[in-house]
Amino acid sequence: MLTLCVSLRPLYHIAVVIFEYLYAIIGKGTDGEIDQVPFAQRLEKFNGLEGQKGENSVPTFAFYDYFVIAVLGVCGGLLGACFVEASKQLTRFRQRYITNWFKKFIEIVILAIFASTLFAWLPKVPGLSTCQLLDAARAEPQYFIQFNCGDNEYNDLATLLRMPLPAAINLLFWEDIAAFSAMSCFIAGLTYWIVLLVTFGASVAMGIFVPLLYIGAAFGRAFAVAMPGRLFDVRTYAIVGATASLNGVVRVLMSLTVIIMETTNLATFVSPLMITCLFSKWAGSALFKREGIYDEILHLRGIPFMEAEPPEITKGEVIRAADIMSDEFQTLSPVMRIADILLALQQFNVSQLDFIVTDKNGRIVGSISRAALITIIWDKKAWSQNVDEEPFSESQFQQAYSELSYDDFDFERLENTTNQELSEHFENEEDCQQYVNIAHFMTLAPITFTANGSAERAYELFRTHGLRQLIVVDEDEGKPVGVMTRYVILKALEREEEKAAAAQGNPHTNSSEEMGFEQEQETPIGDSVIS
Repeated sequence: MLTLCVSLRPLYHIAVVIFEYLYAIIGKGTDGEIDQVPFAQRLEKFNGLEGQKGENSVPTFAFYDYFVIAVLGVCGGLLGACFVEASKQLTRFRQRYITNWFKKFIEIVILAIFASTLFAWLPKVPGLSTCQLLDAARAEPQYFIQFNCGDNEYNDLATLLRMPLPAAINLLFWEDIAAFSAMSCFIAGLTYWIVLLVTFGASVAMGIFVPLLYIGAAFGRAFAVAMPGRLFDVRTYAIVGATASLNGVVRVLMSLTVIIMETTNLATFVSPLMITCLFSKWAGSALFKREGIYDEILHLRGIPFMEAEPPEITKGEVIRAADIMSDEFQTLSPVMRIADILLALQQFNVSQLDFIVTDKNGRIVGSISRAALITIIWDKKAWSQNVDEEPFSESQFQQAYSELSYDDFDFERLENTTNQELSEHFENEEDCQQYVNIAHFMTLAPITFTANGSAERAYELFRTHGLRQLIVVDEDEGKPVGVMTRYVILKALEREEEKAAAAQGNPHTNSSEEMGFEQEQETPIGDSVIS
């Protein structure tokens, strides 16, 4: 029975959307009472605050609302683009000037005083807030703040600024038009927008998802309240405004539509929400030619992030794997002296790149990480004590490692061991002459790619498998000729884009500084952080 219900749920949503479109085309709009709401909207459940009156009323919209919703989506996208751009500049300012813990502490204190002053002072300013009657409100009196108003009244701006954000969002979503004035909604949204802008990126734990929902709900409700003749449902535009504000910053489509739809429990709002997300994403991306806030943070932090689709340069140009790989890597033999392993560790000090293990003919047979290599030579139980000199037989090592497994080692404990610590640990020359069978601990048959393969395919393979590195091999003999990492791939493709732009006479906009790679550009691959 449960399986049947789950399988029928998509059909329910499809039916709701069909009813919604029919109603939007032929309906004339209602005031939201249950006996006047079409069957499709009667299917929905009210999702307001606990104890809130008006459970039989749901937000409504008519066909003409779609055009207004699209405009509201554009406004939300433009507002979000301004937030992303301003936040990016503030983050660069912090990276340059607010660098130690004392400056960060002072910044947090100043921001706390600034926000507290705004929330305490603004409701007292004449003309910014109004006193509303509690009897007309749907929610319980506990969700409203009296402040400087009389008995049985509440200050609408103080309520919006001082109530916890989830409760305030519910009030904006579900209260009637008279609950909050257009001025109080606008001032509340603007205040939170400014506070969120200056605090986002500071050294304090915070998020932007719920605050952006609140900001958009306040602006959307202010717009609907300001319109004459109760032309728009304030609850509908609070929900749409919240979606536009959030999507203008994060730039997603389907996921945010589903989140808002499930949060409000309004399946009939799927098409207005999708229109809002579509136009807000388009407007937000068009204004400053920037991506969403999370992508910009990755760029500012210099974190190489690979998008779902390969860059266009890989599709329009003939670029091979050999063109975007790095030739800096270190090979090891399956069996080596500890002294030789220590030398390799010192010469190739890149913690994020694995060592490549090759056979006597130079063909790749496996790979092993730096942390694993340090761990197995650190503990004497991994040494082959009965092997004194070459030549040695495989049977000797099989006997030495017959009762040894990964569970016998703590690979995380020695992950950050320095070369100095290694030198101090292996001061005994006799210990350095012992042998270790690396093949017993290495990763067998790592994923490889041929040097003549296309860069587009290498990009897709790297991202699909979530690789940390991709080994490039010679097509004929299977010998390693290079490696790829996220940083290496993105930097190489960026250079190719710059070449293509220069050839066409157009400067490339995504420079190294813009992408957040200015530090790595001047740093050799062996000393940089590669992931």
